Amino acid sequence: MLGYGRGMTKSTSAISTLIEEMSAKHVEQIQTIQAEQAVREKTLLEEVESRFHTEAAEREAHLIAEAEERFMKLTEIQEAKFMDMMDARDKKYRALLNECMAKGMSIKFQSSGLDDKAFSSDDDE
Repeated sequence: MLGYGRGMTKSTSAISTLIEEMSAKHVEQIQTIQAEQAVREKTLLEEVESRFHTEAAEREAHLIAEAEERFMKLTEIQEAKFMDMMDARDKKYRALLNECMAKGMSIKFQSSGLDDKAFSSDDDE
């Protein structure tokens, strides 16, 4: 029986060694899988960040284009209002100038002793 007991010890030792080797391989496999998973996660994160930055840049470009378009429309509206205002002022000042010219001519004729009747009577003769 002593021999049997020693055989069990050798067998138990071999089994323990085998279990340790399998455990070491299992730990190594787990570490490899974890490293591969970390690389995959990093790659996915980089792709998502890249996509996010691309979409953000596209959104920003769209907003800038929209703002520029609104600015141009606003500028056109302001220019049109300014031109309308200038046209109104031009008409107002032309009318005022014409009125002043008419009054000036009338005053000129009155001060020289001539009036519309004098011109009309001369025409009749």
